[in-house]
Amino acid sequence: MVKKKVVLVVLLVGCMATVGAFSWVSLGGEYSSAEFSLDIGGLLQTRTLTAAGAYIRLFDFSPSEGIGYLTHFSFLFPMQEKIGASVYDLSGAHFRGQFTLTFAPTFMVSLGSLGMMYLGVGSTNQFISIQLETRQQVEYLFGIGAVAGILTLFSPFGFLDVGVTAEYNLSLWVSSNNYFGWSNDPYYGMFALRPYVGWGIWVD
Repeated sequence: MVKKKVVLVVLLVGCMATVGAFSWVSLGGEYSSAEFSLDIGGLLQTRTLTAAGAYIRLFDFSPSEGIGYLTHFSFLFPMQEKIGASVYDLSGAHFRGQFTLTFAPTFMVSLGSLGMMYLGVGSTNQFISIQLETRQQVEYLFGIGAVAGILTLFSPFGFLDVGVTAEYNLSLWVSSNNYFGWSNDPYYGMFALRPYVGWGIWVD
């Protein structure tokens, strides 16, 4: 439990400590569907994890150059897990959390009166913890991520932020009931899509 709290605090502080350096801040809701490839008993199996929650994104952007960078932090609650043909409802878990931090150089293109379109590609780090009666599992995932969306301007002070994040994790550190360390699964891979919608404000 202490480890989980430390990771969460570090991620939050890392995001909020940079607010003063960013031009825009966006907050909203996010839905996630992540698909894992796993070796279970020598067979390739698919694990699907769905989650929902909130996000905060910080932008730093130079209008004259059309480039900048963003930091995207997701705070989600896993809802359902499917492994092969078995489906597990996670609503009764003692603890369930899925936290993702993505940092990406970003390109922006003006859409005139419609607003702006942006695309960022960079690194992503993810922490997943699911604590059940029969299983306690903690996962740290590392890979590459992309964030793409549209900022639709409503006023000089605010905008609607709609888009999707995608990520592919290449490596996994896991702690479960009877395993602890880097995954040696030859089939391992995780791909996630997370559509989002939120409201942003100018802070600079």
